[in-house]
Amino acid sequence: SQNRIFLNNRSLEGGTEEDIQFDLREWLRRLTQYWWVFILGLMICVPTGYLYLRYATFEYATSAKLLIKDVGTSGNLSESGILVEDLGIGSGRKDMDNEIEILKSRPLLTAAVEKIGANIIYYRQGRIKDSELYKDSPIVIDTFALAGDRVKLSFFIKMDYTQSFSFSQAADEEGKQYRFGEPFVNEYGYFKISQSKTATLNPGIYMVSVWPAEDIAAYYKSKLLIEIVGAQNSSSILELKLTDQTPEKAEDLINTLIDVYNTADVNDDTKVLRNTIEFIDQRVARLTEELNAVEGDIERFKSENQIITESASASLGFALNEMRSDLAALSSYELENELLLTLEESLTEDNFPDKLIPVNLASSNQSLSSLIDQYNSLFLEKQRLSKTVTENNPILADISIKMEEFRNLILSTIRNIRNDLQIPIARSKEKIEELKSSIRSVPTVEKSLLEKIRTQSIKESLFLFLLQRREETALSEAITTPNTRIIESARSSKGPVYPQKRLIYLASILLGIFLPFVGLAVKFFFETTVDSEDLVKKLTSIPIIGRISHFKGSEKIFVSQGKRTVISEMFRLIRTNLNYAMTKDEQQVMLVTSSVSAEGKSVVAINLGLAFALTDKKVIVLDLDLRRPTIASYLKSQSAPGVTNYLVGENTLEDVIRFYSENENLAFITSGPIPPNPAELLLSTKMGSLIQELKKSFDHIIIDTPPIGIVADALLLREFLTKTLLVVRMDQTKKEMVRHLEEMYQKGELISPYLVINDIKSQRGYYGYGGYNYGYGSGYYLSET
Repeated sequence: SQNRIFLNNRSLEGGTEEDIQFDLREWLRRLTQYWWVFILGLMICVPTGYLYLRYATFEYATSAKLLIKDVGTSGNLSESGILVEDLGIGSGRKDMDNEIEILKSRPLLTAAVEKIGANIIYYRQGRIKDSELYKDSPIVIDTFALAGDRVKLSFFIKMDYTQSFSFSQAADEEGKQYRFGEPFVNEYGYFKISQSKTATLNPGIYMVSVWPAEDIAAYYKSKLLIEIVGAQNSSSILELKLTDQTPEKAEDLINTLIDVYNTADVNDDTKVLRNTIEFIDQRVARLTEELNAVEGDIERFKSENQIITESASASLGFALNEMRSDLAALSSYELENELLLTLEESLTEDNFPDKLIPVNLASSNQSLSSLIDQYNSLFLEKQRLSKTVTENNPILADISIKMEEFRNLILSTIRNIRNDLQIPIARSKEKIEELKSSIRSVPTVEKSLLEKIRTQSIKESLFLFLLQRREETALSEAITTPNTRIIESARSSKGPVYPQKRLIYLASILLGIFLPFVGLAVKFFFETTVDSEDLVKKLTSIPIIGRISHFKGSEKIFVSQGKRTVISEMFRLIRTNLNYAMTKDEQQVMLVTSSVSAEGKSVVAINLGLAFALTDKKVIVLDLDLRRPTIASYLKSQSAPGVTNYLVGENTLEDVIRFYSENENLAFITSGPIPPNPAELLLSTKMGSLIQELKKSFDHIIIDTPPIGIVADALLLREFLTKTLLVVRMDQTKKEMVRHLEEMYQKGELISPYLVINDIKSQRGYYGYGGYNYGYGSGYYLSET
């Protein structure tokens, strides 16, 4: 029951390994002990973040919005839309994904890069980093042609306030001198460099990098982001986004890219119209020749037959009018048949796959016009995709197959229509023959004249039809505009989007806290030594008899008459607890040991002996650490016979006992020479005789033994002991050793054990004791094998 007094409100039955659980409050308390680590982390990470922002390359976001008119619900909003629809020439719907790929295609980006000169990059050389210049560059390369097989080149321009500059390959070398505005040739190529008329003249060193436009286009293609704004299935608005360290360059590149795209789009739209005009011109030229031949033939016929009026017989006017009506109908049918024959001949020509089908020649038949519209749309789509994809692309192959299918369908439709026309043509001819039979009295001359006039009428109608279509097509070409509308021109963000200052500073602060936190967490996780009294209580149920605070210095003696330091009072408190734990008139034989070396057992033994000696008790400290003795050096005793000499019979007890010069109540026996068989000496009968003799002369016997966790010497003395003091040192004693002590305690191998917690740091909050340290060494028994 007396042992429970020193357990600080905890039971002997507790303290097993299974009781050790995660204690958040204790863990946070341990973290607060290392507050300086967090301060150090912040002092490192925050300035690092500042330096990063100081020398980082900032990037700005640039965006523009573009409406594609022929997609989704937008419809065809162009000025020529109505005329084109009336003519049957439809440009077809555009696919948004295709338009996005066309906008990001390398040919368009390359053209935009070349147009704004983005493949020539200017840098202002700084002490740590170089700054890119754009329109504010004081130098401009007007013309260049790289020599040999060079595709890119970087060189340095050194300029001052004069009209000359030096050209060199490296910044630290002297280059050749040239004058601004004058072309020159060197081993790198042909150049003409001028001073900017808009930028401020700023002397210094400038680096110029000349890149292939295709490489710069590929770079911006990887950074250019094009997204559909709004609903994916119905919206036809695209947003172009680009981040770059020079916002003016990004704005110019996006705006120029849109211009290049619009130009290419207009060229695609007018290609059908130009092809139609070319086709009509060819047919008109042929019809002109044929019409001239027919009119000349009629003129010669009338002259030869002296015909000065339209009809040869006025009496036959009614029949002739009927015949003329039938002839007009026949001419209409044959005109349509001629147009269809013309289209059929065009479709069967050898070079047909490279042409568009003139749709306005077949506008009278809506079904045929619709088929031709779809074919022309596929043709234009194929040409646009061929600029961005290879010939083996499955999309191109699919379009070619569809085009061939539409071509066959168009040919089949034309032939069906022509076959259908044969019925009204045959019917008209039959009626005409009936009228001819009714006017048999009409001279043969009149019939020949009518045939020639009918032929002339057919040619004239076809000629006028083609001229009308040509004018309509030319008008459509003249008013064709891009099928896009710029909703928002390119505009850059006011501040950089990368890196963001607030985010970097926040990340620096969080990193300054997180890294020490992780480091300490890892340290705590892999920590193998005890670092708090609470942890000791969780690991073992051995009662705690006292605590010794941390001390900075090499002093070993803390207890003396009149000395009232904090650490001396701690030893007095241990003495009081031990007196309370023993029965009346009990003579204490106390063993002081530890789990391993460097835990302070010898110092505890000496100072505890001095604490008892101050109460006028006769105390002797016996150094039985025969393997590595320290008592003699700590008490500054000269080499003399010790325990070893007594046990082997070389000296008597009076010869080996020494008295401490500063307190006559404290005696001590040093270990003497280190024996080759320390365990056997401790088991000898003289060891028991020694203890019995000392009990006659001293009230307390304090024995300093080797660490119990290394050798078994301390266990050999159990029969003589009344108390066992186990020294546990903070941040030194292993957790496993404390568990081992608990095991020995539970098995009864320790005689009345008590723990003395040594080296308690002030920040751990134990009674506010300030810094103490014994300055013990390490490496106990390292010299032994």
